[in-house]
Amino acid sequence: MTKLDIFRSGSLTNCAKVFTFIIFGFVWINPAFPSEVNRSWQNALVFSPLAEETQNIDVITEGYKGPIILYMHGCVGIGSPARQWGRMLANDGFTVVLMDAFSIPDHPNACEGVHKGSNRKLRKIAVKNRKAEIRYARAKFHELKILPDEKVILMGQSQGGRAVTRVSARGFAAVVSTGFNCKNGKEIKTAPDIPVLFVQFDQDEYLVRDGKNCERSGVLQDALRFSQTFEGDAHDPIENSEAVDLIIEFALKYSRVNS
Repeated sequence: MTKLDIFRSGSLTNCAKVFTFIIFGFVWINPAFPSEVNRSWQNALVFSPLAEETQNIDVITEGYKGPIILYMHGCVGIGSPARQWGRMLANDGFTVVLMDAFSIPDHPNACEGVHKGSNRKLRKIAVKNRKAEIRYARAKFHELKILPDEKVILMGQSQGGRAVTRVSARGFAAVVSTGFNCKNGKEIKTAPDIPVLFVQFDQDEYLVRDGKNCERSGVLQDALRFSQTFEGDAHDPIENSEAVDLIIEFALKYSRVNS
């Protein structure tokens, strides 16, 4: 049995795609964003299969070819682990866009006190910004005539892993959430026809206190939701080759890179 065997088959029909565009197209044209959320896009780092060095967002031009991963960092920002993801995924053929939430003025550091539960007000503001970043990026992809429902995987780690499941993800090909245990499942807003992969570790110190993982949270009843809990205390799966392989295989499958 291959890793891909955990993914049950399923995809949107062409009619469903057209319906989605009609219903949600206005969001891409006239989104309402918190002030200066555009800075997260403007200051994003881009990792490309064609370039060894990081590039700025200007390399994503109209009609850009190839699969894209929109990566939402955790509460620590676009530091070493996020950049590791960028380079590794680029080596597997993806163009990776690392949004920079801390470019948004007054974006809160919601990492403080995380073991005791971050300040709820700060977390609420942070997640609001992260959701706005996702909507803004989706709007920019459409402006550039890049259809994200065919090419773009929405991926997030920790705070970013929470944020990517707090939106419907309509208009993206699929979602990957790491370092987030789904809580009680009520926070998950991903549309049921959008493929989602949850990856977590059973002894992650940030999650283990909840005594839950995504398998126990009741979010997997939808046919396109998959979860894998690995043994270990990692928070970010970047150093776990089995988890990394699973994520890449999922992203390749649903970005339709070979279609």
